[in-house]
Amino acid sequence: MPKMNGFHLYQMIRKIDATIKICFITASEMHNEQVRKEVFPQFADIKDKICFFIKKPIENQDLIEQLDKIINPT
Repeated sequence: MPKMNGFHLYQMIRKIDATIKICFITASEMHNEQVRKEVFPQFADIKDKICFFIKKPIENQDLIEQLDKIINPT
């Protein structure tokens, strides 16, 4: 995304709706917790707060299954 990253988009979405479920799909080799702490410390508190990370590459069926778990937790 030009001029913005996923964490900034997250922040903008949260201002609109604090309850919406947000999923990051990333190719980053860094563990998402490490990214939050080191690169975006202002987002370190979002761990497990209706926020999820999915690592690319991912097969379509696996993506569907993971998103289904996020949308419809058991």
